[in-house]
Amino acid sequence: MIKLTNDYLTVLINPLGAELTSVKSSDTEYIWTADKQYWGRHAPILFPIVGRLKDDRYKYAGNTYQMTQHGFARDNEFEVESQTNSDVTLSLTASANTLINYPFSFKLTVKYELQDHELNVSMTVTNLDNQEMIFQLGAHPGFNVPFNPYEGGFEDYHIQLLRKRITLRYL
Repeated sequence: MIKLTNDYLTVLINPLGAELTSVKSSDTEYIWTADKQYWGRHAPILFPIVGRLKDDRYKYAGNTYQMTQHGFARDNEFEVESQTNSDVTLSLTASANTLINYPFSFKLTVKYELQDHELNVSMTVTNLDNQEMIFQLGAHPGFNVPFNPYEGGFEDYHIQLLRKRITLRYL
């Protein structure tokens, strides 16, 4: 488990799937605890697809490939490229195993960075081939609400996005 800390937050990230497993401020846990009775994940990264394919199969360039729901990134070990007390960069690169289900050479990089009371997450997909690469990228964070069961219920919460930044670059 990878641990990031600053004066305000403590964050845990599992290299398996580069999955965020805990974001704590004082005694408050903000990330879903992965109770398998309901949903056994915390915040999986979805790549190279988001959602489910019919019969878990797709055709590309005359070949048929298998792909389970939300792709394979969440079930693969990411490599730690760099780490400090307050940030970590992890990556997943195409391998013989990924090429069986996804015929593209890629690198998926995920960076988690603490800045005061915020956790910033950035994801980059790099095409390592000389061919067009098709993919989808997503996140599926689960939040541990209500944060305090004595102060309302699930229906009293909402998510507000304060900033919107999506950058697409074609290399």
